[in-house]
This record gives sequence, structure tokens and C-alpha cells, in this order.
Amino acid sequence: MIELLVGIFIIAMISGIFLANYRSSDENSKLKNAADKFASDIRLAENYTLGSRKHLAGIDPPDVPSGGWGVYLNIAESAGVYKIFADKNANRLYDSGEEEKEFVLPDGVLFSATTKGDQAVIVFMPPDPDTFINGGRPENITITLHYSRAGTIAYVYVNSEGLVESTY
Repeated sequence: MIELLVGIFIIAMISGIFLANYRSSDENSKLKNAADKFASDIRLAENYTLGSRKHLAGIDPPDVPSGGWGVYLNIAESAGVYKIFADKNANRLYDSGEEEKEFVLPDGVLFSATTKGDQAVIVFMPPDPDTFINGGRPENITITLHYSRAGTIAYVYVNSEGLVESTY
């Protein structure tokens, strides 16, 4: 009888440890996937510039934006949303009406900081594409993402040459 109780206790303890780690690893995976997706969307804006993609939203006829393509996020307005936009007026900043697509981070994943303040504007200007961060260059920027219930964070780094990478 004692052996049976010890066996049940061991199985219950191992199951409890597994379930506790499962939730934590699920949150870590969600954060890593969100950081990788955000980095991928920054690269997508860069590829739009390299490929001379036409801006289709609200323009008749569609035209290649003279200022290239970019990514915009504003933590103060909405910490879980970012946009890909066409820089139609070539000012290297995001202006209302330039958005092409809006993306929402998964539930619980938020932007928490950038090294340049509450907002980040990353623009790739043709033909090279040159990289502009918050309207100026050469600069680097690091954007921090975090999972709201866990202490895990991820970083997306963009340098002045357009290199984009995510780290955890």
C-alpha cells in the first residue's frame, strides 16, 4: 500500500512540474513568434522598396511611393499594433493615410519600449534602399516586446544599413 501511494505521489509531482513548465513555454513561444513576425514584416517593407511595389490603398491609379516603404508603431497610442505604410511624400515619417496594412500582436504580447522613445518609424527609401529611423540616419533602433503575464522579453534590432534581427 505504501509503495502504491509513493508511486502516485511521484506521478502527481512530475505531472505538476510538467504542467507548470508547459504554460511558461507556451508564453515564451508566443513571444518569440511575435518578435520573429514583427522582424519579418520590417523585412517585408524593405522588400517592397527593393521591388518597387505600388501602393494600392486609396490611390487611383496605384503608384510606387517616392519615399519607399516603412513600418510604424506608437507605444503611447497602442502597444500591440504596428503598420506597414507607403511614404508617399518622401518625408521619411508616417503620415495619416499612408498605411497599407495594420498588424495586431497576439493576445498578451506588447511593445514595451524602443531606444528612440514611444514611437518608431523605420523607412526604407529607394533605390538602395537607404534606412531611416524616426526621420534621420544613420541610427540604430532596438524595439522591446514583452509578454504581459511573464517576465520574458524579446528584442528586434534594426541597424542603419537595414539589417533586421530578433533576439530573445
